[in-house]
Amino acid sequence: MNAPTADLPIVDIDDEDPSRELTRGLFETGFFLLRDHVISRDLLDGVRATTLAFLARTEEEKQRLRGSLRGWAPYRSESAPSGYGEDSDQRDACQKYSMGHSATAEERAADPVYYGNPEAATYLQENVFPNEEMREVWEAYYRRMDRLCGRLLELTRRALGLTPKVWDAVASRPVSVLRFLAYPDQGGGLRMGAHYDDTLLTVLHQNVPRNGFAALQVMLPGEKQWRSVQPSDDVFVVNVGESLTYISGGRVVATKHRVVAPPPDHAEGSARTSLVHFFLPNWNARLWPAADKTIDSQLTRFDHPEVREPDGSVLYYKAMRATLAGLTRPGSTV
Repeated sequence: MNAPTADLPIVDIDDEDPSRELTRGLFETGFFLLRDHVISRDLLDGVRATTLAFLARTEEEKQRLRGSLRGWAPYRSESAPSGYGEDSDQRDACQKYSMGHSATAEERAADPVYYGNPEAATYLQENVFPNEEMREVWEAYYRRMDRLCGRLLELTRRALGLTPKVWDAVASRPVSVLRFLAYPDQGGGLRMGAHYDDTLLTVLHQNVPRNGFAALQVMLPGEKQWRSVQPSDDVFVVNVGESLTYISGGRVVATKHRVVAPPPDHAEGSARTSLVHFFLPNWNARLWPAADKTIDSQLTRFDHPEVREPDGSVLYYKAMRATLAGLTRPGSTV
């Protein structure tokens, strides 16, 4: 029923230096597993419980908190692979709830240019929650995940042998997005089409469906076969995003992935949830490769003249708009 299992490194980041498993995950597979002791289980369970309670409400109640990258998004209302061509008509077969960075009054006063620029509005919307209990656990989890991702980014810098502070201007004020995805029982077809993430890093925790079906699949670099990422309560799944591929000069690899449904006769018990932290650059980050790109390095949405500034840099938010407009079609090493 499941595709062959992907052989992914299992990483523990208690050490100060990049491990062999982390470097393999960054440079070879683009996906790796992270032991889950980095985040409190009570906090993870609190996010899941409060969100599932909200998603169980009536459609009318949920509509009051519907938004774009904030609040609730209905089943099949979005398309993760839009802008890619492949599976571009595939609508995401899940409900979603999202939050992002909401600037405090102190932050806005300290840097009114960054937080007050009209271009920042998409990335700095106000968060919405149905109650304070849900707000508290979501905000606490968001802060912990941003710190975790900052630590992983620092370990990536060391693994690449880059100088300290090389990426300070890229991720000093990340505009990350935290999303909870709830997929119902479904048999046959795709639940989310094939795509790459535009992030620096993506960190997700997927529950184990009652029937054990592994819905998340990856196509590892150099392969032409989809492989399953087995769900487990004991690990987070981390994948490299195209932003990090670009600023690493193509040395760190982003990997294509998708979410599938089991055969129709195994639909019962296949419902799954995925709590996903998209670690994004500063909204106005100027992206530069930190090293010369190699001839065979991976093409990303940032390797296009349409999004390059006169000084040779790429503005993150402009690249994202170009992708949504269909101006850039990322290629692949697979």
